[in-house]
Amino acid sequence: TLSSSSAASDVYKRQPCSLLHYMKHFHPNGLPFDYACTIFRQLLSALDFIHKNNMIHTDIKPDNILLVTEPSTIKSYHDIHIILADFGCACRQDRIMNESVGTPEYQSPELIVNSGYNEKMDIWASICTFYDILTGEYMFDTSDMKDERDYENKMYGKIKKDKPKKHESKESDGSSGINELEFDDESDESDESYESYESYESDDDDEESSRLYDLIHLYYIWRLIGDMPDKMVELGGVSEYYYTRDYRLRGKLYSDRSSVQEFITKKIKNIPIEHHDDIVEMFTKSLTYESNKRASARELLSLDLMKKFIMKKRKLISRI
Repeated sequence: TLSSSSAASDVYKRQPCSLLHYMKHFHPNGLPFDYACTIFRQLLSALDFIHKNNMIHTDIKPDNILLVTEPSTIKSYHDIHIILADFGCACRQDRIMNESVGTPEYQSPELIVNSGYNEKMDIWASICTFYDILTGEYMFDTSDMKDERDYENKMYGKIKKDKPKKHESKESDGSSGINELEFDDESDESDESYESYESYESDDDDEESSRLYDLIHLYYIWRLIGDMPDKMVELGGVSEYYYTRDYRLRGKLYSDRSSVQEFITKKIKNIPIEHHDDIVEMFTKSLTYESNKRASARELLSLDLMKKFIMKKRKLISRI
């Protein structure tokens, strides 16, 4: 941690670059596995510290992770040192901000539907960041459309023109690539699942486009971890834009789902065989709808992968 102005000055004399900048110029297709694990471990350590001190960062992403080490001097993973930056939108855990926070590609489901968030939103954003640095791609890339207008036509074309309605109360009972969607072109408009997603006439184009991207984002999440719990949909302040009154995502979707394990196997190519199960475990514990079931930074640090990695690093240092 930087505890004095002189220490901070010393760091910034080195002109730290963002992790995003480093990736674009040195590893555009993803960092080596040991580099990525080092950065993720240090990120989790930073989050563990700020979460224990009643803070939420709210905007974890590669742009906000700075490399203290001069990029051209990095020869192995134990040369990497990071600092977590941009606390401009950070808040106390007991003083949650009502306005939207986070960057869309890294937003957790509770942020999208506005059902209330806590420090676990940082964990969701962190695992998305980990995926970024392993692959060089967004985990949930809603902008990856060959023809945005074609997607809009498919999304809206089979949907009734009614305004979205508030949910009726209901008791709760308690792969293909993730960025590939297929819509049914022969749907029955009488089906309740086609209740209108279309925004109110007073909404401007930016808000309408944002709602569309959020809906597609929720589809990508659904394909990976399944249905959002009814209670969470019910609590969502803007759920009516994305879900019908029977808690189904708006717009009919016919596509295969992928388990986390299938997704990891297909999408992340640089995982050593001996660490494949560790990565699956880490993603599975981090990608949950309900934040109280999502792992904490401390719990992720205690997983076998992080333990093995720390031991490996210490062993290498002891040989130097």
